[in-house]
Amino acid sequence: MSLKKYATAQERKIATALVERLLGAGYQVGVHDGGEVTITATADKETVLDALATTDMDTLRVFKDGRRVGGVLLIWGNGEDLISDYTHVEELCSLLDNWEVA
Repeated sequence: MSLKKYATAQERKIATALVERLLGAGYQVGVHDGGEVTITATADKETVLDALATTDMDTLRVFKDGRRVGGVLLIWGNGEDLISDYTHVEELCSLLDNWEVA
């Protein structure tokens, strides 16, 4: 698993909490590693986490009911600023605005 090998403990905590939050809200998540889609939409947490941190950035592609609702840009090496950007649509903003990992 690249996440355990290349991400810091803080980044692993944030990425895991983010994926859990998205999946818990009923979304499916895909992963684009900056070069290719490595995971299509899935609701399996371990599949998503296993695909992360293989390059210096990942985009989590967020889907609901078969349609893409947005994305979350992760930049590895940014520590607590791992979540660098996300699509500003109501669905994602309601989950991610002012959200902090415990």
